[in-house]
Amino acid sequence: MELYDKLFINKPDKQRELINWLNEARNEFIHFNSDSYSVYEPSMLAAFEQALEDIKTTPSLSKGIFFYNDEQQARFTASCDELTCLFEKLNKTKHSKARTCVGGVMAISIDHAKLGVGKICRYLINMRR
Repeated sequence: MELYDKLFINKPDKQRELINWLNEARNEFIHFNSDSYSVYEPSMLAAFEQALEDIKTTPSLSKGIFFYNDEQQARFTASCDELTCLFEKLNKTKHSKARTCVGGVMAISIDHAKLGVGKICRYLINMRR
């Protein structure tokens, strides 16, 4: 969180707490020796959305060179756009489909090395169909 705090000075406590929670959840997941992990879906999505918002603003806040070439910037922008679309889909389906998990808790069985925000969002969209 030290690096985050250096870049995002004066971030509201609520937003910083979401990122800290995401960091702690990630650390637990990576070091937890199991094939599945349960997490409260609204908390995860709120943290992901805050992280995406922060990621999008990072290039304008960083001092010095952020992208070394146009291809890196294009990939960064495309990834941010893809995740933004996935979040929009999730928000549209949030209340329209019956829940397949109890109390908003979802279990993810996923290879630790392949875990990513995009994959989790796609999983949630498919789960709601």
